[in-house]
Amino acid sequence: MPRVAAQRRERSPAQLANDERLRTRAIEKKAKNNPAVIRGTIESQEQQIGQDGVREFNKDNELPQIKTDSAIEIAGAKRKKGGPRGRKWMDDMIFANETVTVIIHESTDKTANPFPEVWVNGRVQRFVRGHEQQVRRCFVEKLARLKLTTYDNVKTKDVDGEDVYRYPSHTGLVYPFVIINPTDKDRKWLKEIEAEA
Repeated sequence: MPRVAAQRRERSPAQLANDERLRTRAIEKKAKNNPAVIRGTIESQEQQIGQDGVREFNKDNELPQIKTDSAIEIAGAKRKKGGPRGRKWMDDMIFANETVTVIIHESTDKTANPFPEVWVNGRVQRFVRGHEQQVRRCFVEKLARLKLTTYDNVKTKDVDGEDVYRYPSHTGLVYPFVIINPTDKDRKWLKEIEAEA
C-alpha cells in the first residue's frame, strides 16, 4: 500500500515569529557559552624584506671596489646602572626571552623540511609547520633573520657599448611565519628586523 505524504500545514505569522525568536535565543545562548576569540596577527610575508640591490660586474667580470668602514660603533658604550652590560642590554634580554605564539607556514615544496629548527646560543627550537607554538622571542628573531637571496643573470650594454653583467637579487624568508596576538612593540620590532639587508 503506497504511503501518502503528509501535507504540511502553513504556519501562521505568529508561529513563524515564535520560531525566529527561539532560533535567535539558541544562537545567543551558544554565543555566551562559546565566546568569539578575536586574534590579531603579524604576517612575516607582509613586512618589507631588506634587499641587497643589484650587483654589477665590469667587462672583466670583476666587482667594483666597495668602501667599508673599519671602525665598529658599539651602541650604548656607556654603561648605566643595571649590571655589567648596562640596563639596555638587560631590557633586551628580557624582551628576547618573552614567550610569543607563532605559526610557520606550510610549504608546497616536497623537499622542504616539515620540522624546521633554529639554534640560538646553543639552544635548539624545533617547529612543526602549520601548528601554533609558544616559543621565546629570540627564536622568532632567528626565523626573521633567516633569509635566502637568489640572483638573476642579465647581460646588458653600458653607454660605451661594452658588455656589463648585472645580477639583480631577490631576498625572501626561508621560513615564512605569523605571530599571533602581537603587541605594538612586536610589530615595530619585526618590521625593523625584516627591513635589514
